[in-house]
Amino acid sequence: MFFICLALQIEIISFVPPLPQFISQAALLTFGCAISSLTEDVLTRGYLYRHTKNKCSKPALVLFSALVYALNHIHRLNEPVYFLYALVLGVQLMLPLVITKNICYSFGVHLAGNIVYHLTNSVMHTADGSNPFPGIGVAIIFAVLSIPLHYFVGKQLTDGKAKKELFPLQRHSSPRIRHSSRLV
Repeated sequence: MFFICLALQIEIISFVPPLPQFISQAALLTFGCAISSLTEDVLTRGYLYRHTKNKCSKPALVLFSALVYALNHIHRLNEPVYFLYALVLGVQLMLPLVITKNICYSFGVHLAGNIVYHLTNSVMHTADGSNPFPGIGVAIIFAVLSIPLHYFVGKQLTDGKAKKELFPLQRHSSPRIRHSSRLV
């Protein structure tokens, strides 16, 4: 998405710090993003999933979680289009959790997105380019187009777990290796 915005002149890079400064800021930023992404995922997805999964349908749960996620970004909702973006991201991030029943994939996608966003907007600096199409529009398009991808990956992860449960690893038939403390 970032490279598309650059290629279409929607955004331009206005400042990149020297490499040592870039690396130190990126490391600190990654740590901060990990903590904030995890806490947000636990509260807006994990907690809701755990306490409402048997009380409503999966589509209703996805939409409810997406709404909570969007409202959690109320500090950035001064632009109505950002609400739409946060809502779509909420769907994108909750869908794999509902499918896999595991928050790890959602957390990884959320963390990666936050890292890229902050690297390209906080460590590096960008400015509006000559193309009047808004960058948030590109972000919404990418988020909507990635929903089927996250659905597919979630299904693949779930199918992989089911196959492992159907065909558990068999123990090898050879005798156990004996260990001796004298060999140390």
